[in-house]
Amino acid sequence: MTLDTLPQFLAAIESLGELVRIDRPVRTHLEIAEIADRVMKSPGGGPALLFTQPVQDDGRVSPIPVAIQNAPQYIGVGLSDDALLALRRNHPNFVLLKGEGSALEIARTIEALGGEVPVFNGRGGLELPDVLRAGCAGLIPAPEAFDVLLAVHAAMARGDEAEADRIYAGILPLIVFLMQSIDQFLCYGKRLTARRLGLGEVHDRAPAQAPTALGLACMERWGQALRPFPAG
Repeated sequence: MTLDTLPQFLAAIESLGELVRIDRPVRTHLEIAEIADRVMKSPGGGPALLFTQPVQDDGRVSPIPVAIQNAPQYIGVGLSDDALLALRRNHPNFVLLKGEGSALEIARTIEALGGEVPVFNGRGGLELPDVLRAGCAGLIPAPEAFDVLLAVHAAMARGDEAEADRIYAGILPLIVFLMQSIDQFLCYGKRLTARRLGLGEVHDRAPAQAPTALGLACMERWGQALRPFPAG
């Protein structure tokens, strides 16, 4: 479901119990990040937070730059292209969009925004070469295979699309496996990241999806070409 105004979006997620308004002054330097980090680490990931009075250290209201992640396919509600454009024109501190959509959807959004906001994509790297062809400014990658995705981006940037497609073909089965759902992405993506970082056992916070023997085997099979991250 996509909505046409920001107030509609806020009302929709608030009606679902997925929004908490914080109406007291909160400092943009470290304090907002600390609160958000604490909430995201709560069981279930916590609700969205709306800080209505972000302030600088001297108490002045802060024109804090804002990046928006618009993901209606993953969370069930989001902003329409017209709403994103109106948001940008009413709030110039909206400076970046992370659009979680297919290459065709992203191309439509980029056209609708008319270059007013740079659009990045996510989705774990799904369709990366094609979203770059569609006009994305780049990708905000997940950590488990960011080095490979950066190599794809670099090849596209220098005009070597054939090389970008070749590199991407090698990582695509893993991305497809991980992106079957957000729960699956979190469950196995963080385990693959931990393996590449040389970390120990991964602990899940309830009610997170638990790994299975089949899932771990799929993760290792499709991720076997990913070597440990270099130290330092």
